[in-house]
Amino acid sequence: STSIISSLLKSLSNLLATSGLRGNYHDLVKDISVATLRTLTCLTHENDLAATQMISDYERESLISRDSESGIEIILRLLHTFEIRSQRINEKSESQQYHDAIIFCLNILTNTLESSSVHIV
Repeated sequence: STSIISSLLKSLSNLLATSGLRGNYHDLVKDISVATLRTLTCLTHENDLAATQMISDYERESLISRDSESGIEIILRLLHTFEIRSQRINEKSESQQYHDAIIFCLNILTNTLESSSVHIV
């Protein structure tokens, strides 16, 4: 069965695959990413089921291979992408969007790790 968490994570993973887009498409991808991260932040707050779904593995399809990764790995890849891009921009408004996205990623990771259902050894 498909959960809202898995659907959002798959969307983020697909958006990461299109992260090289320029112009209006780049802005749209960034806006959708931030909205998706905002939603995931809310869903993972004090939610053990969401935290469990964040550490589950999800299928990742690419042109080269079929792989799997956890929701945490997707968020970490996004965090890395946003951090690199935030260092390359000059506009303050765009910088603020990347800053917001980075904060959402960190909140999602924190929410997941603070959950009582997640046991990391």
